[in-house]
Amino acid sequence: MLASVSRKDFVQEAVGVARDDALPATLAAVVLCVLRGARVLRVHDVAAARDAVRMTEAVLGWREPATERHNL
Repeated sequence: MLASVSRKDFVQEAVGVARDDALPATLAAVVLCVLRGARVLRVHDVAAARDAVRMTEAVLGWREPATERHNL
């Protein structure tokens, strides 16, 4: 499933922020899309979205930690 949520009007309208301030809400939408089955995401802020998805996967046990120093 493909999800395209980056900088969309619905994100800005849902939380009442301007486009430039919508990154946290966009990342929340990205995580929800992954939880609902999205496996391809179209985003503008790739690094931030990647980190949000990787963290979600790690918390859910879908991904091994990148390092195990504190994650044992």
